Amino acid sequence: MELGPRHNVSIQGDALATVGNQDLGSVNLLPPTLTAQWHFNPDQMIDPYVGAGINYTYMLDRNLKVGKGALAGTKIKIDSDSWGWAAQAGVDINLKDGWSINADVKYVTLDTSVKLKTAAGWTKIDSLDIDPWVVGIGIGKKF
Repeated sequence: MELGPRHNVSIQGDALATVGNQDLGSVNLLPPTLTAQWHFNPDQMIDPYVGAGINYTYMLDRNLKVGKGALAGTKIKIDSDSWGWAAQAGVDINLKDGWSINADVKYVTLDTSVKLKTAAGWTKIDSLDIDPWVVGIGIGKKF
């Protein structure tokens, strides 16, 4: 069972020049985001809005490996969880009896380090920048 979105991780010219360009595997992420929203028409049927806020991305799966070359099989890890910002735009369609339909899109920044296990410990070899677009739809009810 997978929790959160899954992203492929690859490296392009690492800092140590030992791993080279290759796919490293994939990671699962859980990106809860808190936004403040400004609604343009809160009492109308069509209510567009924009929002901005913060994101904390929890890395659910940090275990990657070098797939080829002299270091094949060497462990690689995502260093830490990530704090970033988020921007949002969406629309609420207010229906009868307090029901609504919602659609939105968020841009979330996500940045952390990728480290290689060496004899001296974990050494940074690259940065991981995913910066996903998150699209959502939902149904709501006001009580």
